[in-house]
Amino acid sequence: MKGFRVTALFVVLFCTVLVSELYSQDKITYPKSKEVFGSLDRDGDGKISREEWEGVDKNKNNRINKKEWERFHFKSGGKVDGWKTIGWYDFNNDGFMDKEEYMYNFRNIKR
Repeated sequence: MKGFRVTALFVVLFCTVLVSELYSQDKITYPKSKEVFGSLDRDGDGKISREEWEGVDKNKNNRINKKEWERFHFKSGGKVDGWKTIGWYDFNNDGFMDKEEYMYNFRNIKR
């Protein structure tokens, strides 16, 4: 009976560590959305202009993939731990992507 308790305790401990490790990897996989927005919003006006976007989106496909982000972020002195491709969303067609439109990229992320 004592051996069973030790084994059960070990299994619980192992599962706790495993879940904790998986959760911490999630944090590394996706950079903080505010940090990314701030990096793209070069002039700090609270919105991303087409010019600011295209400074990173080199192939002009309205998506910033990991390779494009790494090139941009390296030039700006940052370190890239991971990436999720983000897209250009301008629902009100004003030529800018504000924070609300930008956050559309991070809805329904499956981790």
